[in-house]
Amino acid sequence: MANGGIQTEFLPLHLPPESGLHADDRIFHIQLMNLETLHPVASIAATLAAACFTWKRLTRVIDVPLHQRCIHSRHGRVVKVLESGRYRFFGTGHAFQSFDTRLQPITLQTQELCTAEGITVKITAVGLYRIIDPVLAVSSTSDYAGTLYTLIQLALRDAVNGIHVETLMADVRALGPKLLEAVKSKANGLGIDLSELVIRDLILPADIKAALSESWRSKKSALAEIETARGKAAAARTMANASRLYENHPALLKIRYIEAIEQAAKSIGNTFVIGLPDEKNLHKI
Repeated sequence: MANGGIQTEFLPLHLPPESGLHADDRIFHIQLMNLETLHPVASIAATLAAACFTWKRLTRVIDVPLHQRCIHSRHGRVVKVLESGRYRFFGTGHAFQSFDTRLQPITLQTQELCTAEGITVKITAVGLYRIIDPVLAVSSTSDYAGTLYTLIQLALRDAVNGIHVETLMADVRALGPKLLEAVKSKANGLGIDLSELVIRDLILPADIKAALSESWRSKKSALAEIETARGKAAAARTMANASRLYENHPALLKIRYIEAIEQAAKSIGNTFVIGLPDEKNLHKI
């Protein structure tokens, strides 16, 4: 195309290997014709425009935030993992895939599982994880988050199947750490660090919940009756010991008699008429 003495066309660029540019790269090439008839200012402007166009075509700027890591690949081959910062790349064929390295939640939706008695329970779990190896995360599975979800789901089923419901309710707090131990090494193989995993909800059928509540109340009632019987037996033993003590030491009975009168006299508006027995007959009381 000729315009005012300037001819432009697209031509292949042949650069040495040390330039870092791919052999198939193309740039906008400008040929200036009849430069002796072109104004010097226009010539400089055209050269600068061609240089800017070429620079934009051959460079790419990537900004990686502080909380991300970016996989840099070129022509389908991984070059390196970029840390946070700004990068400029020359040539074509570059591809970039960013990953958030902050803690991320994962929620296991309600799972219906059977215990050893055949009772169906519903369990939900929550956890926290972060990506520690982006290359391993994308090369080992097509969906690392979905794969992690499945690993937790399978581990939960293995842990609950075969357990009695009462044992499950008693050890529900220990179930989370047990799942974490079972899944953590497998998650590391996906480039993921699973740092926390706990059971959020354990839901029983209404009839089973009522039966367990009644059983719990019966046990507590039986324990209360046992404690009451123990208290009565202890009181009887105490009274028997006191009776023998008063029998062997009559003066103690007289002191106890006076203390009881003093305690009763503290009530206002009461009149007491008391006759004390003779000293000789005190032991007969």
